[in-house]
Amino acid sequence: MPITLISFNIFHGGLDEFTIPSTAPTSDRVARISAYLQAAKPDVVVLTELNNWTPAHLSALASKLSHDFSTLMETTNTPFRIGLTSRFEILTVEHVRSGFHHGAVVAKLDVSGSSANFKELVVVGTHLTPFLPSARVEEARQLARLLPRGLPAVITGDMNALSAHDSGSYASDMFTGALGRKFLDPTGEVDFSAVEALEACGLVDLGKGGSFDYSVPTRLEVDAMHGAKMRLDYAFATAELAAKANVVRNSETDWLSDHYPLQITLA
Repeated sequence: MPITLISFNIFHGGLDEFTIPSTAPTSDRVARISAYLQAAKPDVVVLTELNNWTPAHLSALASKLSHDFSTLMETTNTPFRIGLTSRFEILTVEHVRSGFHHGAVVAKLDVSGSSANFKELVVVGTHLTPFLPSARVEEARQLARLLPRGLPAVITGDMNALSAHDSGSYASDMFTGALGRKFLDPTGEVDFSAVEALEACGLVDLGKGGSFDYSVPTRLEVDAMHGAKMRLDYAFATAELAAKANVVRNSETDWLSDHYPLQITLA
């Protein structure tokens, strides 16, 4: 069986109309996210925007997924925490703040019990800055520097960036005001530089090709910065991996978060 991962920005820790930030991890929306993940049965889950989550919250979710291993980056540069759960043993983990607006989790997994033709896999979960494109480029380069040489690796998360592979779905006049400051370059053209920086490091965008696979907006309209259909959630892999990624859009995921989940398959 292939190794499967799900990457998901869950919006402010699961906050909904019935909870406050401190109780968001126990919200009904988190329960529905948990049910979705249980049904999907991924081997690894990367979650961003785990605001107010504790290791106990993440461990409880991991247990429901039959994942014996989890790691939560509690000390991020912002309240937007990052977590990873896995059915594979986590051999080493780094929580990296330096060089990032939020942070990055770098986990090396023992996948020797899978059908993969490699025994270790590095998974990096991250959430890039929502501000200037130039800052995202620096974060992208920093991500590539975090990868150990000689091991297959996947970088995944909310990249807050656009890809030239989707250029036919974007036009500069789609992005005005704050959206323009986020997604346009200094000449007023749509900026693709962060994704291009990762690809220049030899990483492969697993979601490119085929029809436009947007990950925002959803039916849960809570973020004004999702004012156009955009692919913001990505998985990048080292070249030796036979892999693909697709956004999961359906009547269930429409309402789980302000992002759709990204499903990644490593053959």
